[in-house]
Amino acid sequence: MTEPILNALTVVLVVLVFVVVLTLGLSGAVIVQDMVDEVNRRLPPEQRYGSLWWGPIKKLNLVRDYKHLCPDGPLLRYMRVYLAVFFLVFAVGVYFLSASIWPALFFALGGFANLAILSWWANRG
Repeated sequence: MTEPILNALTVVLVVLVFVVVLTLGLSGAVIVQDMVDEVNRRLPPEQRYGSLWWGPIKKLNLVRDYKHLCPDGPLLRYMRVYLAVFFLVFAVGVYFLSASIWPALFFALGGFANLAILSWWANRG
């Protein structure tokens, strides 16, 4: 008799990881929108961030501007914590789904590389 690929515990864990990742992703989006609102309040109208066409460079520029305009603001720290937990939980979910450590390490290292780039970009002049 063959063992099922996904037993009940694995299915429950994957669903739990999905819910946590979804919640963290939505919370992160709210944090980014709060950052946009805070930065836009302090920028002249012609330099404000719009709602559309968000790519990686625009998001990194938002992080840099937020750190420059709001040096004591907590949102950047919150975003880093949410991203770290997001990628860690996502990597755990990938591990349970794939039953292999290598894809999970790939996603975890990619997530922490994202955090490193975010921190470097925010600290550059």
